Amino acid sequence: MRKILALICFSLLSTASLAAADIDGAWLLERETPRGVQKWTLTLTSDGTTLTGDIQGVGRERKIAIADGQVDGNEFSFTSVLSRLEREIKLFWTGTVDSSTMNGKIKTEASEPRDFTATKQ
Repeated sequence: MRKILALICFSLLSTASLAAADIDGAWLLERETPRGVQKWTLTLTSDGTTLTGDIQGVGRERKIAIADGQVDGNEFSFTSVLSRLEREIKLFWTGTVDSSTMNGKIKTEASEPRDFTATKQ
């Protein structure tokens, strides 16, 4: 009985690791804004439940590191900090990954969540 339970636990952990691995790589992220569509490249790497990476605006040189990254199966979350006009704005990112598609929400401490989508590159 213990061997069966151990095998079930191992199988569940292996499945979670495989699902988390789908997030690794480069993603083209798009978000609708009042000024039009914003596009970013999001590069992510998972290691267990830890998520690292960076965001770069399409056509821009500066990369912004992500922080507090977590992945649990197909769900993820992380933060990033934008610097604008001598002010820092912390963004909170959450979402899900399904194969080569990512859907989620971005919010600041003072704003409502806004939707984004991304496709794996």
